Amino acid sequence: MSEINLVCNNKKCRIILNTYAWVTSCSHVFCDNHGSEIFNREKKCPCCNEVLNRHLDIVQTNLNPDESYKSMILCGLRPEIVMDISLRAVTFWNYQMAQEKIIQASNTKHLQEKLEQIKINTKVMERQFQKYILIEMKKVESALKDAEIQRRKTQVIEEKLMEKNRILHQVQSKCESLKLQLISTTVKSTKTEQTSKPLKSHTDFVFAPNLN
Repeated sequence: MSEINLVCNNKKCRIILNTYAWVTSCSHVFCDNHGSEIFNREKKCPCCNEVLNRHLDIVQTNLNPDESYKSMILCGLRPEIVMDISLRAVTFWNYQMAQEKIIQASNTKHLQEKLEQIKINTKVMERQFQKYILIEMKKVESALKDAEIQRRKTQVIEEKLMEKNRILHQVQSKCESLKLQLISTTVKSTKTEQTSKPLKSHTDFVFAPNLN
């Protein structure tokens, strides 16, 4: 059995034909579903627009006939008629195969064009992505530099703050020391004044005369 099969000539179908099919005198073939739908609506080939009004211009056939059919269908016909029928059948088959090759070549070309376009788009996207990565890396580098500058500024501020705190602590310590010295001096001075001042005797008091 041949590995090459007929396919439905309906562009939207293209299924492999292995049971019943509709065959036209213009050498086209359709699956049973689409053949019934098309030729019950109009007697016109959808592939080449040929009008099919004559008897046997459209035939529904079994692509896998049984042995009794094969044994009887051509019986009684003269050899030249059998050969003519066989030649026409082979010509139909060759035409279908040639059309299929054309379609497959067109599909292959279309797929190759799509593949090339995909490659181009991929390269464009790759360049854009690399450009985006480069921009983002520069942003990261800039952010890291800014962060380092900010860290150094913060470190300088912290060092200055620590120095100011140290100076403030020293000033506070000096203030406390001066307060203590002032208090001590004041206490000593008070004690000295109290010690050096003479006490008044009883003779220092003068009694006023009694006028009564």
